[in-house]
Amino acid sequence: MSEHTPAVSKSPNRSAAMTFGTVYLIVGVLGFFFPGSGGFFAAQGQGGMLFGLFEVDPFQNVLHLVLAAALLITGQSTVRSSQLANRGCGALFLALGLAGLLLTGTDAALPATNLADDVLHLLSGVILLATGILLERDAKRSDI
Repeated sequence: MSEHTPAVSKSPNRSAAMTFGTVYLIVGVLGFFFPGSGGFFAAQGQGGMLFGLFEVDPFQNVLHLVLAAALLITGQSTVRSSQLANRGCGALFLALGLAGLLLTGTDAALPATNLADDVLHLLSGVILLATGILLERDAKRSDI
């Protein structure tokens, strides 16, 4: 590793990207083993129940896998790229969590989400976004 690309364990952004990427990779794969009755875009209450807690559907599983791939790839790259991925994925998770909380029980509700999903998305979003914005502010554009 060069001086400009610290080891994953020494970079909070790379560590966060690898950790959350791994978690969402596992969740995304396991979700396919818990099919619900609602198809690819299951309505609330028709998704499968992962760990008996999180409502999932195939669309959500694919989304988790795409975000996991982005986090895992950038977590193995530079500090700057993992920082940008943490910001982007964090903002998306935060938006999904807020939308889930605000839209639950309405006609505009997100497919196959429940309170546990919303809380997980909110926490993931806050942690990733805070890590991407607040830590390693000195990462240079040359580290991209």
